Amino acid sequence: MTDRGPDNSHDTLAQVAPLLRSAFTTYTSHFSIFMGISLTRLAPFYVLLTLVPVPDPIMRSIVETVIMVPATAALIRYAWTIISAVDVTASDALLGAAPAATLKLLGTEVIIFSGVMILSFGGPEIFFSLIFLWGWVTLMAAQTVVIEGTMFTDAIQRSLTLVRHAWRLSLAIMLVLAVPEITELVAFSALGRTLAFDITTRVLTLLILPFSAISLTILFDYLASIDLMEKATGRNG
Repeated sequence: MTDRGPDNSHDTLAQVAPLLRSAFTTYTSHFSIFMGISLTRLAPFYVLLTLVPVPDPIMRSIVETVIMVPATAALIRYAWTIISAVDVTASDALLGAAPAATLKLLGTEVIIFSGVMILSFGGPEIFFSLIFLWGWVTLMAAQTVVIEGTMFTDAIQRSLTLVRHAWRLSLAIMLVLAVPEITELVAFSALGRTLAFDITTRVLTLLILPFSAISLTILFDYLASIDLMEKATGRNG
């Protein structure tokens, strides 16, 4: 059973390091299975996109969002079994999440992506002012879909409810996990899109995606426990 990270209900930035350390320990302890999940679901599509690139940036973003959904669902499912101390075989872990959960997550991710596109129509100032807020609001959406069975706007609403319990902690975790994406955007702006750039970023995605899924699932566990305690004591809301 993995360490669940923070062990109190105080929303402080001091909790970031223990949570990430717990995620790293879980990742390294089960590295082969997490990488197996990522490789089997993403590598074939990455090879295909390298051989047959999608030139339009918006369409490429849509395609990459769609192909990441099964991997994300499977990674969250396996991370949750570890946190919950449920014994699963490697073959069961590699099977991934149930098709229904994956389809729910796909629909939810489409809504989240649509929100990003709407923000982009407002120009750079509006986009960069609100994109981090939208990312924070939807931070727990994938976990609520896979673990709790919510979907679509209900998953986004549930995510907002959870992150509000510890907004400093959830925002800090989001910013830490966003560093690779921000670095990728800066590198792309400076160097442009090349074959070497695409291969490098996709290899990094294969390595980083499991850690991100584990970190957010541990955070979900922590926030959900706060939510449960507040409901039990009549302080929900």
